[in-house]
Amino acid sequence: MFLAIALIVCSLALGADAASAHENPPARIAACTARLADAPDDADLYLERGQLYRLAVDWPAAEADYRTALALGADSTRVAVGLAALELDRDRPAAALTILRAVSGRASGAGFLEGRALHRLGHHTEAATVLTQALATTPRPRPEDYLELALVVGAQGDTHLPRALAVLDAGIQRMGPLVALILAATDLELRLGQPEAALARLQTAPESLRESPGWLTRRGEILLRTNSTWEAQAMFTDALSRLEALPTARRNAPANLELTAKLRAYLNAPLALALIHISE
Repeated sequence: MFLAIALIVCSLALGADAASAHENPPARIAACTARLADAPDDADLYLERGQLYRLAVDWPAAEADYRTALALGADSTRVAVGLAALELDRDRPAAALTILRAVSGRASGAGFLEGRALHRLGHHTEAATVLTQALATTPRPRPEDYLELALVVGAQGDTHLPRALAVLDAGIQRMGPLVALILAATDLELRLGQPEAALARLQTAPESLRESPGWLTRRGEILLRTNSTWEAQAMFTDALSRLEALPTARRNAPANLELTAKLRAYLNAPLALALIHISE
């Protein structure tokens, strides 16, 4: 699960402006186009619209705006970061790396993009070095940044898993007990054969989260690994009761329906089958 969580999070981080993906790019593109009608030589507006086109997955339009911005005098490093992010979107890590290494200076997000490109090319050790430097110098890191670095460190082989766990611990120390970091750390601890440490880590989450059905389910799954069958069953029963007590709309949400089905499978299956479920 650690790798799955990291990959999902990293897929959201294809550039320094990834957070804008949820801010209605089409509407912002229209607004930017209207502003360009009054300022057709504004390089920064073309750069802004290019980023929005990239988020909207209109890659030809994004590239055209980036190149127009460059021709109008936009900062070449900022344009390079945009073009490199675009090449990563297109799954062209070698092209992204070439672009980043052809410019001097560093813009926000450049180090993360370079590390991501190296990782996709299979250069895990170099990618880890670059991402570590990028993370050390960013003033406002995101949990995705720590997840990505842990993923890259772990990709160097099982002997590097303790280092990957240390990366997550550093993220938790710097940013607090965030859900994604805790879950990824517990999964690494399980891979390292440390279920008791994983159980202890789950308890570091805020109390409101520790009582949630999903958290109780995860705790029950780890308890099964320690042969604490009855404790696990109690966790599953508690989680199912909490789900069934939810208002109808929340209870019938797809994620909750899926969790309900999983819990019923655990509670209705013999221990051997439950262990098979976990291994999957």
